[in-house]
Amino acid sequence: YAKGLGYYNNVNYEEAMKIWQAILVFDANHKGANEYLEKTKAIVNQREALKHVENAKNNIIKNKILKAMEELRLAISCDPNNEAVRKSVSLLKRDLLMEHNKKAVELFRQNKTIDAISEWNIVLAVDPENFSAKKGIEEADNILNKLKQEEKQNLEYESIVKKAEQS
Repeated sequence: YAKGLGYYNNVNYEEAMKIWQAILVFDANHKGANEYLEKTKAIVNQREALKHVENAKNNIIKNKILKAMEELRLAISCDPNNEAVRKSVSLLKRDLLMEHNKKAVELFRQNKTIDAISEWNIVLAVDPENFSAKKGIEEADNILNKLKQEEKQNLEYESIVKKAEQS
């Protein structure tokens, strides 16, 4: 037990857990081993969760949004009851949504419709129910459909003009 405490105090949690698990094989009711095993598991889970949050941040910087979302899911699954982890994940998602929604709106205003749709798709990857992104994509699709119809009419007009010129 003392050896486990030594590992624990020296931040070698994996070794500490091995010692306490071994103690519990022989004495399942060992109070200290049970308590410290739970404490250590909580610390290890939180560390793992925060590592995934950090990986998510790095993926966001690299614009690898889907990988970032997977890292955030892993963070929550590592330590689902940890409020600090949940808050970190929530804030990161909120910031990501705001940034890409804002970018999409600006691109849309600049008539960069396809780029705007791309940004709104990132928003939907983070939050599949995001109303702003869904509405933005719907408006952008309407504009693109109108452009397609106008282009088709222009091509038909050009074709008619060419035929008339040939006659």
